[in-house]
Amino acid sequence: MRPSIRPSVHPLHERLDQLIDDPNIRVPVLVGLVMRYRRVRPVLRALASIDDLDLSPVPCCWRAVGLLVDVGVTRSGNAINGRMLHLVGRDGRHITRLSLGGGPPFSAFDSQGSLDDLCWRLLGLSPPQDRPENRP
Repeated sequence: MRPSIRPSVHPLHERLDQLIDDPNIRVPVLVGLVMRYRRVRPVLRALASIDDLDLSPVPCCWRAVGLLVDVGVTRSGNAINGRMLHLVGRDGRHITRLSLGGGPPFSAFDSQGSLDDLCWRLLGLSPPQDRPENRP
């Protein structure tokens, strides 16, 4: 009987949430996830603005790429500021974590839009063909 192997690192959401909550990180930031020594490590590249982003593919050692940005949301007429981190993996999986108004980060599941398309392009991949805007 083989023992079960459990990772000794925190779940990925907790590690990503640390990036969102870190007040020392100035946004926008290009975020890459690299596997080194059996641990996922974030690589951060500061950006002056999203418009200045070089759209050439990221290094092939990056298993996922994403953007950490400031966001503004209006709920019931009230404006709420926060941060969002959207990541897309080379395997097509994605994750979006939001923190609004200083509250705890939570997951959002909409993986469509310009930010998602940008992440796919940075990976050098085409967005999925089953999206409504890609259907004939």
